[in-house]
Amino acid sequence: MAATSKAVFTFDDGFVDGIAWMSCFRRPATFFVSPGLVGNNLMPLYVIGGYEEEFRMTWKHLQKIKAMGGEIGCHGWMHERYDQIDRGSALTFLRHCDDEFGRWIGKRPDSFAFADHKPGHLDLVGQFYKHIRPIPATAKAMFLKKGAIEVFVWHKATDPDDLYGTTRTLIQKQAEFVTFGQACKDELIEPLAVERT
Repeated sequence: MAATSKAVFTFDDGFVDGIAWMSCFRRPATFFVSPGLVGNNLMPLYVIGGYEEEFRMTWKHLQKIKAMGGEIGCHGWMHERYDQIDRGSALTFLRHCDDEFGRWIGKRPDSFAFADHKPGHLDLVGQFYKHIRPIPATAKAMFLKKGAIEVFVWHKATDPDDLYGTTRTLIQKQAEFVTFGQACKDELIEPLAVERT
């Protein structure tokens, strides 16, 4: 039976629970990571339930995700807020990302998601990345360009039962899972608009 809908899952911040999901379900997804934090378990971003027990993916994890059909996207150099930094700093961070992605996965990713969902220097980011993810807080409304698409943005504040339950439901509905970049190419998702010169 042909897929009746598309599903786009994105995972932010590079925690290992994302690779656990992909290993479990064998479906493509997009993983937005900050190269300066890959493998860095000394700086957890979140304290959940009063304790810190999160582990970030390594470049080996990300290479495995890519080999399994996942997409790696950029989430800033060290999860910096582009709405709070100057243009020179933004350019420096984007260049650092280029260097690390080139070294470890062979090229610059096509997709980008702003940390803390606050766009800044959009024109500059658009010079580096083809697809820029809209703000997840209103993902259902902002992602939807055509009918029959489900979007799920995984973040540490999201209940894992919701993540796995939603995945199982979509698999039962025979949804086709695609990466964020592929959904943009297929014009299923409207990325943030950038004036390109």
